[in-house]
Amino acid sequence: MRQKRKRIARLIFLLLIAFFGSVAIILWQFGSLFIGPFPNFHQPVPKDFPVEVISFKDEAGTGLKGWFISGKQGRGVVLLLHGHGGHKSMSLDRVRFLHEAGYAVFVFDFQGHGESEQKNSTLGYQEAANVRAALGIIRERLPMEKIAIIGPSLGGAALLVKGQVIAADAYILEGVYPSLAQTGEHRFAEVLGGQAAHWLLPLLVGQVRWRLGFDPDLLRPIDSISELKAPVLIIGGSKDPHVLPKETRALYDRASEPKELWMVEGAGHYDFYLYAPEEYKARVLGFFKQHFDPS
Repeated sequence: MRQKRKRIARLIFLLLIAFFGSVAIILWQFGSLFIGPFPNFHQPVPKDFPVEVISFKDEAGTGLKGWFISGKQGRGVVLLLHGHGGHKSMSLDRVRFLHEAGYAVFVFDFQGHGESEQKNSTLGYQEAANVRAALGIIRERLPMEKIAIIGPSLGGAALLVKGQVIAADAYILEGVYPSLAQTGEHRFAEVLGGQAAHWLLPLLVGQVRWRLGFDPDLLRPIDSISELKAPVLIIGGSKDPHVLPKETRALYDRASEPKELWMVEGAGHYDFYLYAPEEYKARVLGFFKQHFDPS
């Protein structure tokens, strides 16, 4: 009888090891989906407007690739960022309408994306240094021009790292999460369900510290957005499963005036220009006309 109990106990112990080992592997693999890298080295340079191909480095020595498109003198410059898993070519339709409106535009690939150095994505943290380097490129070329930044998702989070908020003359934030933990829970819930995601979230977010080397609490845009000292347009999707509408509205509530909110009816976590191109163009150019263009 005693031997039987020992065998059962040993079996239970082995099953528990197998279970927790499987959970650890799943969490590790799930985390890997988000840190990349996400290369795309086949991005033909556009031929329908003048493009300067630029290679540059951030303060950590990370190699970055971008395209600079000149505009009308005195009109201003738009730094157009991309989202997680994206690259600069995905922004070309927006580059075109901004260029046609007279703005100079700079687009580049974040680290771990596109043609830039294939490091891990840090979900906004080190990408803040990428943005600072891009702003340095703009100021070298056009030191007297005002700068607006369009930051979708990852790009918007990179502007709002705790203690490193990026200064500009106007902002457009699209689908920006309130905190890394919250968006992680929403994404994890799509795979395992809400209750499991809630209980396992600390292990998932803990990977940020282990694998990427920084405190995930530094990525809480909800706490940093009030530090923006320029007009901001906040855009969210009414059906976004990753950044809930109430979370977008909470960001808006925390932002300082002047500010605008556009909830895109029916849109998920998506490229809002592709979802509603004419309204997106009208909203962005209208915001710039009121808050960014020379008076």
